[in-house]
Amino acid sequence: MNVHNLLIQLHWSFSALAKTNKFVLLLCNENIHFSNLKFMEDILIPIVAIVSVFGFPVVLLWIILEIRKVNLRNRERMSLISQGIMPEEEIRQKKNPNRFVSLRNGIVLIGIAAGILVGFSITEGMSLSDEKAFWIYAASILLFLGIGYLVYFFTTRNMKLEPETTDFPQE
Repeated sequence: MNVHNLLIQLHWSFSALAKTNKFVLLLCNENIHFSNLKFMEDILIPIVAIVSVFGFPVVLLWIILEIRKVNLRNRERMSLISQGIMPEEEIRQKKNPNRFVSLRNGIVLIGIAAGILVGFSITEGMSLSDEKAFWIYAASILLFLGIGYLVYFFTTRNMKLEPETTDFPQE
């Protein structure tokens, strides 16, 4: 089957989708059937509507307040400068970065990958249904994620985080 015939077949499948409200995808002679797409209409649209109705005003209010804060700070600095007073610069202290963040992220990602691999191995080896496979994947990912956090805890509990010093040579 050439690409042109496949595209024509996909076009007719998608036009049938609009009529039957079912999603059927024909790809490489395999039929992947998804159940009725009522999920978006029944669950997703009300959630998005509620989040939009309550979230948009909060975000808009936050943006307005941040703009006012910047304008007020600039106005205050300009008035001090016009009176001949040099405003103090805000001293921003450099936070002491946690150098173990990369270690934690690496261990956690390894744990997630191991969980996915174990979940895949179990579901493929036992030929489980999709619903049971989901729970196997979820349980194995969470298990190995927890093991990753434990490994991180035991590796870093005796390590000392040395403060970063910036010593400049004296002349």
